[in-house]
Amino acid sequence: MRYLAFAVLVIIMMSFQISEASTVYQPLLSYSDPRITAYEFWDTRRQDFTSGHVVGNSRRPVLLGISGRNLELLQDGIARKYYNKTEGGQLVAARYYLAARVTEKRIPVIRGYMAEALYLEKNPEYKYVKPPNAPHVDVYRNNPTGGPGTLTGQIKYHMFDAKTAASMYARDMLKDNKPTFFIVPDDHVDALKQTLIEQGRENEVRRIKAIGYSYQEIDKRTRDAIAEARYARVAPYVLLGTAITLSAGPTIIDWYRDDISDTKAMYKLAQSGSLFGSGVFIDQGLKKYKGGILRGTMRGNIITMTVFFITDTGWEIYEHGGVSNAVNKPIFLINTGGNISAVACGGVGAAYGAKAGAALGSAVPGKGTVIGVVAGGLVGGIAGGYACYYGGSKGTHWALEKFAPQLLYQDERQHIAEVQSNIENSIKSNKYIK
Repeated sequence: MRYLAFAVLVIIMMSFQISEASTVYQPLLSYSDPRITAYEFWDTRRQDFTSGHVVGNSRRPVLLGISGRNLELLQDGIARKYYNKTEGGQLVAARYYLAARVTEKRIPVIRGYMAEALYLEKNPEYKYVKPPNAPHVDVYRNNPTGGPGTLTGQIKYHMFDAKTAASMYARDMLKDNKPTFFIVPDDHVDALKQTLIEQGRENEVRRIKAIGYSYQEIDKRTRDAIAEARYARVAPYVLLGTAITLSAGPTIIDWYRDDISDTKAMYKLAQSGSLFGSGVFIDQGLKKYKGGILRGTMRGNIITMTVFFITDTGWEIYEHGGVSNAVNKPIFLINTGGNISAVACGGVGAAYGAKAGAALGSAVPGKGTVIGVVAGGLVGGIAGGYACYYGGSKGTHWALEKFAPQLLYQDERQHIAEVQSNIENSIKSNKYIK
């Protein structure tokens, strides 16, 4: 039963894995893009994976497939641009210390990095130049004819309407005249070409290429990446707060209402304390694993929530006198069903709540976005956890009624018998009742 519960938990959580995460494996013979040879594709992927959690010497984006696609593209670009600040191109440092702390004033620069990454994503035959901050040239590719020389490109992004941006691009092209291609957002291409023709620079029109995304799409993917980085940074604390609240909250309420004794309340709060300890322990372990590459990601969150579930289930098994006794108790099965749902929905609710909180907090200057991420994550996690615990426990009770009614009714009859016995003993012990 425990193993089934764990498997269900992982399946539920993995179903919410960010859909944009990159594929880890692709057979070499299945690759048929005519723009790049199979060997070049294989060699690029080899460099990506052997470089681990640093950009290394790879000239292509290093995508590990453990975070959202947007974040992985952006953190790779940041690690290249700020090689020293990211401790030698470490993706973790790029995610937590730069992407997660981007201010609104710095977003235009970050959007430029995302534009470059998105172009490379669309065009696998292109690579980053070395050094990554080289003036006038951002990307290059080998001559497609097989001859000597390379084709180079300068990627530009301006967050303006097409007509305004076209004038700015036209000025940029006067100094950025070395690259083979001048690459801009898709919806700025036609306006830029028209502006060059009006300025009598028809010979430069052939240099214009499209990134593959509109300027609004690039802006959105940049902001989505930043929001995910911010959530990844605070996710361990949000999940810990969610788990403690879901565990200790009902106990505190029952204690306040005098529904349970002081001794029982202390015992239940000690259980909640063990959840806190297990959360701190697993968080420290994730910090040390490959520089913390999993910490705050969906996979890291699955690990953390699974540990919470195991700890809580361990207490349940202890209270019922072992596994064999526990699995024959309907209350244990009902609580387990509720816990599976609560853990899954708590994690998912925290992620979506943090995203909503980031959107609301972005309107507040200063640390509004960070506060929004934390508050939204806690609210979403707690609300989702409580709602799904109720639904999961009710669903398990329904399943027992339908498929194992004898187990449920036997337990209920035993409970009724115990209550009747307690009442009879209370009556017998009362000297005023004859």
